[in-house]
Amino acid sequence: MRKLCALAVAIVLLGAPGHASETTAGRLPSGDGEPLVAVQIRRLDERNRYGDRKVAFDLFLVRPGADPVRLTRTGKAFAPSPRPDGKRIAFVCRDRYWNQVCTVPAGGGRSRLVTASGGHKSTPSWSPDGRRFGYGIYESGTPNELRTFQVRRRREQVVWREADESVVLGNMGVSWSPDGATLAFDRRATAVEDSPAPLPVLTGSRGWQIWGLDVASGEVRPLIDDYPWQYDPFYSPDGERIVFVTWSGTSAPSQIVHARPDGSDPVQVTRGSSSATSPSFSRDGRWIYFIRDGNVYRTDLLGTQTEVVVRAAGRRSYFDAIPMPASAAAG
Repeated sequence: MRKLCALAVAIVLLGAPGHASETTAGRLPSGDGEPLVAVQIRRLDERNRYGDRKVAFDLFLVRPGADPVRLTRTGKAFAPSPRPDGKRIAFVCRDRYWNQVCTVPAGGGRSRLVTASGGHKSTPSWSPDGRRFGYGIYESGTPNELRTFQVRRRREQVVWREADESVVLGNMGVSWSPDGATLAFDRRATAVEDSPAPLPVLTGSRGWQIWGLDVASGEVRPLIDDYPWQYDPFYSPDGERIVFVTWSGTSAPSQIVHARPDGSDPVQVTRGSSSATSPSFSRDGRWIYFIRDGNVYRTDLLGTQTEVVVRAAGRRSYFDAIPMPASAAAG
């Protein structure tokens, strides 16, 4: 699920006036913040068959007080995940038929196609030791799967498959816990009143819930299911909290909430008339980054101090921003 809602919002916002000059757009305040890998969307002059402008999305490395460094040039790069050692960044790319997972050096360079199997890949998340990453698989008419990929051995493994044949087509958000024990993911809940289902149903609605896969046993269990929709999980550095997106399933905007991994002690940190999407924790766990109106924001854990850290401008907008590991800060 991660990134599709944010992508749709960001594309709409590309038509809105910019709020910063082209020369300063995408620059973090000097001496403040931490390096981010961000996805920048650009509206192109070329139009599709429906008459709409085409868009391109690429990865940029954004450092405090410096101009952004472009990492990809394909126009089809999103959902970044920095490796724990900060040397490479995994992201969703595109081959001829499918969304795949690629990696690129954190300092820039040639990207490398990693996966090559069928089915659309979504939201890679590295294991704490950096030896493998987890991701979702979705394809029309096929139940969702969770897979892991061991980079050195180039081994892809299915670790979970949706048992309900009717639950399909979901761009699953995935986050690997810092202790390596759990893969959190958003799982579609299909609610049909008075009909049994293997998932906890949300009566009269359709939504997403956050589940957890025990990496050792392969068992799955619900983690957070207190809202009509909840998706895009992201663990805090200490593993004590998960930040995610909530949505009512109506015309109301989506918001950002963080809670304990069992769903208790929830704290909503955003409010307002614009949707907040794509949350992630800062390296020290004191801040939460998110996207709103095409800009990158950060807020404290109570939602009392919120500020723009990277602004959209002109034809450029953002729909994702992930902090780089501490080891990459000086690189």
